[in-house]
Amino acid sequence: MNALFVSCASAKEGFGHISRQRALAKVFKAHFWQCAFYLNDDESAASAVETLAVTLFQWSEIAESFLSVLSELQPDVVIVDLPLAHYQEMIPVLSEQKTASVVVIDKQDPKFKPDLTFIPAVQNESSPKWFHENTFAGKEWIIIDPELPATKPKQVGDKPRVLFSVGGSCEGLKQYQAVLRHIAKKYHIISIIGPYTDKVAWLKQLSDHGVDDVEVVQNPVQPLARYAQCIAAITLFGVTAYELIALGIPLVLLPARTSDDQYIIEHLNRLGLCARVNESNQDAVCTLMEEMIAQSQTGVHKQPFIDGQGGMRIEKEVRALVERSKL
Repeated sequence: MNALFVSCASAKEGFGHISRQRALAKVFKAHFWQCAFYLNDDESAASAVETLAVTLFQWSEIAESFLSVLSELQPDVVIVDLPLAHYQEMIPVLSEQKTASVVVIDKQDPKFKPDLTFIPAVQNESSPKWFHENTFAGKEWIIIDPELPATKPKQVGDKPRVLFSVGGSCEGLKQYQAVLRHIAKKYHIISIIGPYTDKVAWLKQLSDHGVDDVEVVQNPVQPLARYAQCIAAITLFGVTAYELIALGIPLVLLPARTSDDQYIIEHLNRLGLCARVNESNQDAVCTLMEEMIAQSQTGVHKQPFIDGQGGMRIEKEVRALVERSKL
């Protein structure tokens, strides 16, 4: 079977989409698929997949050469994981082509109905009902690279690394400046930010808040490899939280932004998969984190319901889709 993965990566776009597609392609190759990539004409995009030994097609305008690539390659399935703007550019040609099944990761648009859609964890579908019916029924799609190195938590000097992530929001830094100062006394903080955050402003905010022992990483090609270097994580709820749970990293979740998110955080907390912070115990973040670290070291930390095997589940469903289409 042949699969064409459509994605992009650059300093401007970030590397989240290509990182997910790269991990998914490894799973497909392990199940004897022939894989090819249709990527933007950017050196960083090509280098992200160069170790996969796949056929590579590159575009300058995303919809321009797509149909000719389909004609040349004749894939059984097209797997799309793109930023929203690029996905919307692709919809007319995806609708026009009739030769391959179409699978979309992480996007929904009323103008186009693909053969299969996979939304990682509860992103864009964060209702408590959906959460129970999918996440805890083995239907989550978090994709952990099957070849992610088993990295022991690393130290910087005598300080273990801790991930602190508030989605690139300087407001989050202001809100938790006291927490950050307290954590930085004992831990080396790593903060991962995306393509649309001003790194200089971010570093200045940290310095202004008296937090100097910090490592700011912008646009890592393999963010999960960075997570795996941390002994624990403090973050807002979202897909990152699910990835951290799947990696088995002790996790403290900051106050939720919506009532649905808060419901899910409370559920994860009851299951022992995270500690949660509310408005009344912000000063206890460091204590909560150290309790989660201790639980993980003594084996008390629960086995995650979110297992990172989303790639395996996606491959199985896509294979079944292609086999049905050939009947």
